[in-house]
Amino acid sequence: MGNEITITCFTDLKGSTQMTEKLGHENIRPFRDEYLRVGRILASKTSGKYIKNIGDAHMVQFRQIEDAFRFSAQLQQFYEPQPNYQKAPLQSRIGLGLGVTESYIDDVFGSGVNQASRVEGKAEPSTIWLNEELNKATQTIWGTLKANKFISFEGKFSLKGFDEEQSLFSFNWQEYIKEKPEDSLSALVFKHLHDASVIASNLSVEDISKHSPIIWPVVPRDGVNAIHCGQLEIIRLLSMVGSKVHVLIADCGATNNPKRTYSERFKSDINKHALKRNLKDIQYSFMSDLFEPRCDGCDRFHNHFQSVISQLTLEDLLAINNKEYAEDVKKGIKTSPTLDFLHPALTISSVIHLSTDINDKCIVVVGHDEKIQWESAHQAIRSTRDRFGVLFNPKLMRKGGTQGRQTHNWPMYFSWEKIVEEMEEYDLAQWLTQLHLFLSSFPASTITIDGIAFSPTDWQKNEQFESKIDKNALAQQVFNILRSQ
Repeated sequence: MGNEITITCFTDLKGSTQMTEKLGHENIRPFRDEYLRVGRILASKTSGKYIKNIGDAHMVQFRQIEDAFRFSAQLQQFYEPQPNYQKAPLQSRIGLGLGVTESYIDDVFGSGVNQASRVEGKAEPSTIWLNEELNKATQTIWGTLKANKFISFEGKFSLKGFDEEQSLFSFNWQEYIKEKPEDSLSALVFKHLHDASVIASNLSVEDISKHSPIIWPVVPRDGVNAIHCGQLEIIRLLSMVGSKVHVLIADCGATNNPKRTYSERFKSDINKHALKRNLKDIQYSFMSDLFEPRCDGCDRFHNHFQSVISQLTLEDLLAINNKEYAEDVKKGIKTSPTLDFLHPALTISSVIHLSTDINDKCIVVVGHDEKIQWESAHQAIRSTRDRFGVLFNPKLMRKGGTQGRQTHNWPMYFSWEKIVEEMEEYDLAQWLTQLHLFLSSFPASTITIDGIAFSPTDWQKNEQFESKIDKNALAQQVFNILRSQ
């Protein structure tokens, strides 16, 4: 107990009563549950003390001003509409009040609490409002010039319980996270990807926060497999914070894609899966169309391809195609048609071509087995460093130390028992945990399997950690995610 000066934060959902009446309790519950879960997690990540939820509202206490701003901005960004991601139809209004508070058991009382509650009641949807005391403190700490960049006077308001009208201010959280990307939700996404062993090459938090467009070059297969599902989880996180998505169906192999109908069917499968993961309005291109003579921009594509193959050496192409495969796989690659052998160069050329049209630095999402390919492109072709960075999903290895090779129908799983079976041949347990269970848990930093809560870094630090996990429970949990997606 005891009095102290703190920042109290209240949040509330706009129109939650009307939404409940319109959608019904059963349909609104997942949205409300997510809102409560996300608020608690973001409070813990921003050094906030989560006091309680009052229905679908949060009450959080902070001792540092920037922590309060960071939490509020990240919560608003989480529900900010985005072009390629269908978010929950929620709008939150947030009130922050600096004042005297008193803790009692698991609750907080006092003038600061009362002011924050009243400020939140006046705030508009998707905004953050503050009381005069918090504005004055921010001016003192930041200086008038910096504070005035983000804080605006909204007017004087009559607040219940206060004799005189109170001056209220708004905090421009959109401009704040532009200037401080390290305090944005984009920074949490970037760290979440890193913790899941997603490798970033030529990319930074600033690139993610600038809504860099995504290009996903994906070879058509018999269906959406576990690698595709994992890469779509990476894409889903990026689209949550504003990235637009362009899927490049890489369908020009001599043996891989004999008919256009095969590629079209695969595109349809990818789109169905993306819709289940709340991705919407995705743009698609077929690589074979780009070098079709009648295609608009065909000459530019051929120029890009000529530039790529003139700068990549034969040694580069050999390394790109052989990767870390077993010797029998490498032998088979040597007997592939020339067009298959040139497929990586065609893909690089296509991405350069698309990134030129997009006119922004892009994020390329690919498998770890393509790491040599894209790093060779950055080393040999200097212009690509400004065109795109790359995210590689975690490496999938055989127990013998060679990379697993994606085929027409692998890794596709039609039962959780098959996942358990393949754990004997591949380092599948950790890979699936990182790429599926952990990525889909964002913004949580831990996942739970059979009652054991842990983070991917716990697994990485302890070589014996896998023995603690029930493989059947893990496989069932992953299989349920794959099927529900």
